[in-house]
Amino acid sequence: VVAYRIPKDSITPFLQEFPGVVMDIIRVLSRRLDETSQILSGLKELCDQLPDAVLITDKDGRLLSWNAAAEELYGGDWSSMYSRPAESLYKNPDAYTSHIRSVQTQKTVRETVFEIPQTGHGQRFVSISATLLYDGHHNVRGILSLSRDVTAQQMLERRYRQARRLILSPL
Repeated sequence: VVAYRIPKDSITPFLQEFPGVVMDIIRVLSRRLDETSQILSGLKELCDQLPDAVLITDKDGRLLSWNAAAEELYGGDWSSMYSRPAESLYKNPDAYTSHIRSVQTQKTVRETVFEIPQTGHGQRFVSISATLLYDGHHNVRGILSLSRDVTAQQMLERRYRQARRLILSPL
């Protein structure tokens, strides 16, 4: 294999001088794009089958993708959620931001429970596990989060603590 390095500022003049190369580049990029699209489509179908909500954000925390379970859990359709800051999904955005900073320093963090805004009355809680996504050069490209509804468990724990206080409080 012979490889040629073309300086960035020389690419346009090179392609103008050798237009046949443009078609070769287009064919290679088209094939790679098609392969990547098929892989992503398959992953989307797989994620939609998972019971947990799957959220993918870019490195700045903007939503890039999520599955059907996330749509149901967080209550928004994809078109209204795309590129929205992930912290806006939570009742306490600062706590979520702090959680993500922990993920970025520790690479992965145990499940953490957050309250999400609920239309109507009542409270709703989700448990989140997150891990970093890297590119081929080990640069952080985003975050993959798995969320599940833990409202029933949170409410049961709250009732247990209340009952315990009542039983153990002095008369």
